[in-house]
Amino acid sequence: MKIEAPFNASGGRFVLLWHELPATQLLTSHWDFMVETADLLLTFRLDRLPQDGTTAILAERLSDHRQRYLDFEGELSNDRGHVRRVAKGNYQLVDSANNLLILALNSTWFTGQMQFQFCDVGEMTKLEFHRRSPISTPLN
Repeated sequence: MKIEAPFNASGGRFVLLWHELPATQLLTSHWDFMVETADLLLTFRLDRLPQDGTTAILAERLSDHRQRYLDFEGELSNDRGHVRRVAKGNYQLVDSANNLLILALNSTWFTGQMQFQFCDVGEMTKLEFHRRSPISTPLN
C-alpha cells in the first residue's frame, strides 16, 4: 500500500487526539493521529501509544478527516463521543516510497522521526508505527 496523499513540500501540521467513545459504541476509546496534507488529514487509529522500549505498534488507517480537527476539541455529532487534543506540532516529509512513510515530527510530545511501515494484518490493512527517538506520553 502506498500513500498517495499530496504532502506539502514545506511540511505541515499534525495532531494527536484522545477520542473518548460513549459506552453505547462497539469500538473502544483510542488515540487519533492526524497528519496534514494539501487538503485533508491522513488519520490513524492507535489503541496505545509507543513507549520507551517499544519498537513498533499497530495502527489502523482510517478515512481522511477534515482539517478542522487540527484545532478542534469537544463533542462530536451523531453520538460519536468527544475528542481532546493532547499534542500538536509540525512535520517534514523525509520519505514516501511504496509502503513506507517517514516523517520528522517536532512537538512537546515527540521530536524525531516516525516511520510508518504498511503491512496487511488479517482482512484489514494496518501499519507499524515505529518511533525513531524517545517519546513522552501525554497525560490521559
